[in-house]
Amino acid sequence: MRSFLALPAVLLLIACQGPSPIQTSARGQLRSEVEQEVMDMHQLHHGDCAAARLVAARIVQDGTGVTQELWTLEGCGRAFTYDVTINHEGMGGQVSVHEHEAGEAVP
Repeated sequence: MRSFLALPAVLLLIACQGPSPIQTSARGQLRSEVEQEVMDMHQLHHGDCAAARLVAARIVQDGTGVTQELWTLEGCGRAFTYDVTINHEGMGGQVSVHEHEAGEAVP
């Protein structure tokens, strides 16, 4: 009988967590590829901050077959942002990652 009472409470807690801070158009293996590409780009440009972790992503522009996203990593007391372009056409999709320039406006 207790398990019947506990299940609704657990489901309510899960529902109250809110949306994930990672909002991306990439799914499955493509999402894993995007995450790895962002981490690789970070390591290339900021190898002295290996402790950075992905904390957020959002879709900036959703076009026909191509999505522009902004991904954020935090570590070493800083936030690092990366522009990600995902081309969903073709076999599985293609990913392009560039560090967001400090002077650029964040859409």
